[in-house]
Amino acid sequence: MKQLLRDFAAAYAAEAERSGERGEEPRSLRHPLLFLIVGDRSRDVLEHLYEGNRRKWSNHEGVLYFYAGQEDLAPRENLVTWKPPVPEAGSADKKNFRAGISRRFYSTEAKLLELNLLVRGLHNRLAELGRLYASLDRLHIAVLTRADDPYSVLVPELTTLLSVTLGERFRSVQADGYALLQERQEGEDFAYEAALGVAFLRELDACQRRTYRFEANLQVTGDGLKLPVSHQGPLFDTAYLLGDKDERGLFAPPGRAGHILAETAAQVILLKNRRTSGDPDPRHNDYHHGQFKQNLLPAGAADGHYASAGFARVSRPSGAIALAVLQAVYSRLLQRQRDQAAALGQRELLELLELDPAGPDADAGALLAGLPHPVEDMHGLMSAPVPAGELQRMSLRDAERALYGGHAHAFFEANTASKARAALQAARLDRRLERLLAAKVTDDPHYGPWCTFAWTQPDARPSLAAVIRDWRAEAERDLAGALAELEAAYEERVSSLGAGRSSWLGGLLGGGRGTAKAAASALLGRIYGQKLEVLRRELKVELLRSYEDRLDAVHRRMAAYVQRLESLGDLLREESRRTITEAGEEAGRNIPEYYGQVAGVIEAELESRRGPGFYTDERGLGSLAKGLEEGDEALLHRLIAFVRRDWFPHALFRQSFEQELLERANVAVPYDHREVLSKEELYRDLYRTLENEAAVRADVYRFTHTHRYEEKYYFGDYDSELIRYALEAESGNRSYKLGCVHEKRASGVAKLNLMGGFRLSDLMYYRSGLRYYDTYTAGGYVFHGTAVPVLQEVPESGRLPEEERGGAV
Repeated sequence: MKQLLRDFAAAYAAEAERSGERGEEPRSLRHPLLFLIVGDRSRDVLEHLYEGNRRKWSNHEGVLYFYAGQEDLAPRENLVTWKPPVPEAGSADKKNFRAGISRRFYSTEAKLLELNLLVRGLHNRLAELGRLYASLDRLHIAVLTRADDPYSVLVPELTTLLSVTLGERFRSVQADGYALLQERQEGEDFAYEAALGVAFLRELDACQRRTYRFEANLQVTGDGLKLPVSHQGPLFDTAYLLGDKDERGLFAPPGRAGHILAETAAQVILLKNRRTSGDPDPRHNDYHHGQFKQNLLPAGAADGHYASAGFARVSRPSGAIALAVLQAVYSRLLQRQRDQAAALGQRELLELLELDPAGPDADAGALLAGLPHPVEDMHGLMSAPVPAGELQRMSLRDAERALYGGHAHAFFEANTASKARAALQAARLDRRLERLLAAKVTDDPHYGPWCTFAWTQPDARPSLAAVIRDWRAEAERDLAGALAELEAAYEERVSSLGAGRSSWLGGLLGGGRGTAKAAASALLGRIYGQKLEVLRRELKVELLRSYEDRLDAVHRRMAAYVQRLESLGDLLREESRRTITEAGEEAGRNIPEYYGQVAGVIEAELESRRGPGFYTDERGLGSLAKGLEEGDEALLHRLIAFVRRDWFPHALFRQSFEQELLERANVAVPYDHREVLSKEELYRDLYRTLENEAAVRADVYRFTHTHRYEEKYYFGDYDSELIRYALEAESGNRSYKLGCVHEKRASGVAKLNLMGGFRLSDLMYYRSGLRYYDTYTAGGYVFHGTAVPVLQEVPESGRLPEEERGGAV
């Protein structure tokens, strides 16, 4: 259920990002793109990369992902996985593990052939997907790895093999490296992991020199022949270092580092490789990668200068809004159910169910009417010879005992009472009541299971259970009265029967001179006529008790339904709160309050068009009871479809980002209140949020970082008020390049800060981890593979010796 809600929120957010309901311009890549993700510690970043890109890039179908690691990943479209060989048993300890990965890579021919086949498959797949791109002149490869992942030792080999093999298809291949740094120290292995990270950075530094050379027999044919692949010059066009700690020294929130790093890397890639339409507008001051790369290096600087980036976005939190609306609609539905249960009076409830107090009486009478009259049949019973004069002096109890013993009672029980009770059991009149309740209330969209639950509570008002209980109590009093009358009849004298001269005596006992037979007949008529009345009243009591039992069973079943309805409401509330929290304080402000009001506005419009039963009519959710019978997930699917179809198309969901946020910010403020947030104040807050949250994700040592080059880009509609405000606010600062990536987008604004020109020795991660690296190396740990070039010391200065100066790259 939670996953269904999260999928719904993600799908709605993706739809909001794409063109369509808001007329937003789709994002797409110009050149084909391949992600190479190396090592298991980058799996989290891969997950976020894939899902984020899938939602945002219109030609994501053409993006390929190649994962080299030991984890088993869920199958995804255009995701290829390869498990590198693990080190042999002797190298499996920490001292040689990383170096052992490199040795096993070169010595395991079966794995190398498998790798080549997968790379060839990528080659073919890229050719098939070429129609999705504007240009096939260049292939971009984005290599991502966690610096402290042991499998990062294979980055040069994998990058070169991919570049050379796929270069057979493309005129040029450009690879960028993204080294992901985790500075948050967790667990007892923090020193070892820091040493691993430094080892990779030293290799990266060697690979980024102009003098770097790589050659190895990595291409393998099906016949076992090997061909060399080679590379000359810096391995990566640009190497980006992105950490979980930004330049302010602040860590990413727990559990968010993977998402932040993935989003930042994806935005850098989009900036370099986005498809544009029409001629560039000089006002936008577009990004030029060659210019950025050249400015990373000061004149005469050494190789090995790096870049970093920071990304922030303030946008309509579409996923949080979707769940908030879903929760608001569902809450209103349940409240309508509660209100409907309380709206009916007791009389209306009985009329609805076609019940009246005389009904159980009539039902009991109908059961007896279907049986032969017992007294008539009892006249044929054999009686003992008792003189008439003696009978006249007896009570009716003694006379019955003298005449019939227990036979008369047994005959009545066997031929009337037991058959009547069996007929009551067979008639299942309680089931009839249950069917009537289901048809008139539970399955009726106007009422539903909540009303059934409320109306079968014994202590509620109105309450069918209470009515039946009162009827049963009255019937029990009537039964007690009939039993008392029976006892009184038993105490009467046989002689008194003559005074009544009832029609059924026929004058046979006039003046106390009747025969014994006439006395016996009169006795049976008096006692068993009264017993028949007692039986009728007993049947009525039993019938009403069966109604009570049936209503109790229905109530318990409806209580389970109501519990499920409330549990679904709790789940919706929980997931809505979670997504609002994730949206952040600024973007998630007043979402429940504002969209609660939006839901109320749309509800009123739907009700005016379709009537008060629109929630549960055929075009709405339909019967809640039937939905619950199909299962909670099926009911949730119905709710989602209902909200998508009848609520989201409303114009209130198509406002601009700024207008929606401004209205939402002030939704709880009384009219003309002095704390109303102005548009200017809102833009100021959003601008500050963007700038603060887009701090570059590299903590550099400022005293050694002498050459800092920066560029900053806003992503959004250049003509929007928020973008113009932000550009104006920064227009006075000439220390960095400021531009705008123009996108017709009403869902939000983003900012990407680029910074470059620092060296490894400027990086706090490297400076802090170097002593761990030196200590482990001195302790016999081997971190580097056999094919790594000779590592030079990372210079503290940013300049080359005179003889090696050759200008900027």
